[in-house]
Amino acid sequence: LLKKESRKDCWTEAERRRLFEAHLRSDEASIHTLHGFCHSILKAHALENETLFDSEVADERTLLHETLDGLLRGPWARDTERLREFLGVMQEGKGIPKDWRSHLVSVALAYQPGRGDRLAPDPDPNQVHHLQMELEPYAQELRNTYARINRQHAKDTFLKVCDWLEQSATVEALADRFLRLNKNSTAYKKGFVAGLKAQAKDPHWVTFAECCQHFHDTVQRLQEARRVRAFHFVAEAVRALRERLVQEKKRLGALSYDDMVSRLTEAVRNRPSLVEQLRERYRVCIVDEFQDTDPLQWELLRRLCLDGKNGPRLFLVGDPKQAIYGFRGGDLRTYFAAREELHMRATNNQAQGSGLRENWRSSPSLIDALNATFSHPSWFGLAEIAEESANWKLPGTSNHIPFTFAESPSSRSKEKQTETPVVLRDFTGFSRKSEAQKIVHTWIAAEIRSLMQASSSLVEGLGGIAILTRTNPEAAALEKSLRRAGIPCRIRRRGGVFDSIQADQIRLLLELLETARDPRSQTQILTLPFLRREWPRGIPEEIPDTIRRWAALAQAGRWTEFFQSLLYEHGYIHRLAAQTRGGSEVQTLLALARRLTEEGMKCAGSPHALLHRFDSLRLQESGEESETSNGDGIPRVTIMTLHLSKGLEFPVIFLASLSESRKATFYTLRDEQGFQHILDRENETAEKIHRQQASEEDRRLFYVGLTRAKQRLYVPLLPEKFSHAGSGPLGGFASDALREAARKHEHLFRIDRGDLPHFSPTAISGLLPYSPAVEFPERDPWEEAGAFFQERTRKLSSYSQIVKRAATPVLEEDGRRLNREESGPEIIPADAAEVVESVTAKDLPPGPETGNALHELLEAVDFQGVNTVGNADLWMEQPRVTETARSILARHGLTEDYLRASLQLVWNTLHMPLVDPKGGTMFRLSGIAERKHEMEFLLPWNGLAKTTLPEHIQRRDGFLWGFMDLVFRHQDRYFLLDWKSNLLERYTEKDIAADMDKHDYHLQYQLYSVALDKWLKTRVSGYDPDKHFGGIYYLYLRGASPQKFSGYFHQPTRQALREAYPARLREILGMEAL
Repeated sequence: LLKKESRKDCWTEAERRRLFEAHLRSDEASIHTLHGFCHSILKAHALENETLFDSEVADERTLLHETLDGLLRGPWARDTERLREFLGVMQEGKGIPKDWRSHLVSVALAYQPGRGDRLAPDPDPNQVHHLQMELEPYAQELRNTYARINRQHAKDTFLKVCDWLEQSATVEALADRFLRLNKNSTAYKKGFVAGLKAQAKDPHWVTFAECCQHFHDTVQRLQEARRVRAFHFVAEAVRALRERLVQEKKRLGALSYDDMVSRLTEAVRNRPSLVEQLRERYRVCIVDEFQDTDPLQWELLRRLCLDGKNGPRLFLVGDPKQAIYGFRGGDLRTYFAAREELHMRATNNQAQGSGLRENWRSSPSLIDALNATFSHPSWFGLAEIAEESANWKLPGTSNHIPFTFAESPSSRSKEKQTETPVVLRDFTGFSRKSEAQKIVHTWIAAEIRSLMQASSSLVEGLGGIAILTRTNPEAAALEKSLRRAGIPCRIRRRGGVFDSIQADQIRLLLELLETARDPRSQTQILTLPFLRREWPRGIPEEIPDTIRRWAALAQAGRWTEFFQSLLYEHGYIHRLAAQTRGGSEVQTLLALARRLTEEGMKCAGSPHALLHRFDSLRLQESGEESETSNGDGIPRVTIMTLHLSKGLEFPVIFLASLSESRKATFYTLRDEQGFQHILDRENETAEKIHRQQASEEDRRLFYVGLTRAKQRLYVPLLPEKFSHAGSGPLGGFASDALREAARKHEHLFRIDRGDLPHFSPTAISGLLPYSPAVEFPERDPWEEAGAFFQERTRKLSSYSQIVKRAATPVLEEDGRRLNREESGPEIIPADAAEVVESVTAKDLPPGPETGNALHELLEAVDFQGVNTVGNADLWMEQPRVTETARSILARHGLTEDYLRASLQLVWNTLHMPLVDPKGGTMFRLSGIAERKHEMEFLLPWNGLAKTTLPEHIQRRDGFLWGFMDLVFRHQDRYFLLDWKSNLLERYTEKDIAADMDKHDYHLQYQLYSVALDKWLKTRVSGYDPDKHFGGIYYLYLRGASPQKFSGYFHQPTRQALREAYPARLREILGMEAL
């Protein structure tokens, strides 16, 4: 009213005062989402409703995934036959999506048994068995009739069936052959139908043909029963999921958004006193966006406001043309039912219906153009106002969405039209979607530049321009194209950074790290974008070092180090920046890492706790809108989806949707009885209704998109269909309506068909602090060179890679190696003689965990400390020794049962006699003070520029990387030592030599000794390998004894260190130099 100045003079003083007082009290009104309102009432009346005072908001999708995992591992796993059958149907059943787990969860989310939803088809699981039994008599009758017929003059098809009867020993085999006969095929018609008439004189042939037809029909019914039986398993699983979900939410004290409405609706049904309390508190109820309501919400509003007397005054504001949230539960049929009820009340002066026809957003000329478009029969068509009473000034009530002309306010109706409000561009000549998308993006960039460089009055800057897409991938592709053209832009998302692809990827990684030891989890992690694609396909033989390290950091709650490694250690953030040209994805990733690091510190660290917090944050932000920006204050073009644009406005709008709606994995249909979820996508009737519903929602969705513009609208006109995909509404009804409106109203529309203007991709003048922008070539350099110059990275190789073609040695969270048990356990014959080992397999089990623990023990103990006591028992009784060993064993999954055996092995090793051939004396490790454990080296090599080696084993420039278990100095000579915890049949000199040959440990010490020689050359003054390089020890720990040497010793010569060993390494790796 305040916008119409003339009316203010008509108000009385009392009306002025009343308006002023109402304005002062307006901030006392409660403003909620409907779910928020329900939640607040449930909390305020928790005792009466038997709910918690502070229930946590739950994400049902996440809970359903966890519930499904629990059912598969728990109750369903107890019936192994049933579980095997269920998994077989899910993985191989026709009509079941490949990702059947997500499919079950999606159906369970949509299925609401509390409102009477139905699942179809839900066949009798015994139907297949009944039909199989029915085939038996038909098959027997076929064989009996066949024995009486004369095959001399039979038609070809009958002869084929006769052959089948002779060849098929079982009913199942015969049924499989009959499935090849299609009733619509020529062979069937000529053989069975025509053949039956031609041979009607022979009663045996007639009987035989009738039996064939009965058998064939039953086989076809059996095949269909087997196909739809898969949907019985789906329906059964969905019901079980919903039942278990209710129990899980009760256990957690959690509510979903749907629970908030259903719980309060149930409360007002059963507790009239609650209704009276709410009516006493709220005198007026205003519901906006009512077109997106659902049956339960409407029932709640009706019971509070309309049933009985003295209810709050109810104002419903809604536009059925903007009902675009059917995927969230919005039900347009409920809106129509509510409107019909209020229409009936209006005839009794109990309600009023008024239309808001004035459009204050768009310019008068744009309003005229939109009226001409939406009134086209292919869109909404035009509806007349049927004023049945003074109380109802809306179009007649029906299930058809009415469209009436919008009007400009009288104060704006005389605004002069200076520029064409709608610009169309014809792209019908492009048959391939990829080509069309590229040229549409180029057109959008050219038009934006034209607007900016011409200083158009339509828009003051880039911030007044929005581009609407149908999907998030379309938005991401468009952002990349605009950045390439030098146009600053941003993607606006719902739910902030937690509603992004990057968030989904990080959440999946955290979930998989909880089961990082499972090879299947490792395989999934390797498919995520955080790591370079350097691992072979398939399930890894050993857990990759990076995955092990991430799991260790996550379990320890060291989130700062975890996200630092995730983003930077393998170059992920740099690759992402290169691939997206510094797009919003990088800012999203950084914001996620910061937020999750903070939350991880708050929730005591564990991955499970952070996952739980992650879901809560995503749910909290699901109703918010976020702009991904670099925070530099530069105005940017806004890119968003059509759904997200609802409620917003911009001076200039571009449409950039080139796709159809996503194909559903099941159909949700609405009829008089409620919601029905059709699981069978081959149901032609359901598919037809679903297509019709999707088409109607497209009309509403694109109505929302077009009406966001204030001054000008840019729309591409696409071909009706691309070569391998649909083009969506801009190639269908929207294109038809816009073309027809442009033909009738040429002054309101402009259709461009010429060549696009060429422009240099530089920054727009006056809007950016830098100029010009970098010119990007048509093909990015990193696209030619591999992700983020991958071909230019240095390669790391090691002894493990050379010998096993496996990953480099695994690192723990602090950089130390793991999995140092080079050989696996070997079978020891029962009658083995002369077994010489101080620690047996029974005392200490073989395997990588034992090897890792022994290596760490030898690093942790004080070598000289063992000399302070007289024997092993006294040493092992020292608390410091015991506690250290116990902690190390526990870290590697070994129990205290192996504590004494592990310490005995360490004692024996440190007291084992070692011979120094040059010095001619014997010494023990317990006397060595100058030593370096886990000495890491990085040895550069130059790869061959030209080589005859196969391409897959050619080596580029890189580094040889490794860890020497121990380097120590004794009598001014340097020794290299490697621990071996291999389990052998016996530890004689001959057996150890055979094991050295078997695993080619000679190659290992050749690599290590070359590296040590090069290092000593740079560190020891006057270094001479013949004088200073003492030799190489390989100690076999299980055979260690204070009385006998158990290992291998080798002393390389200068010629070996400088010539022979490097030559062998060059030969293996194909190197020019080492």
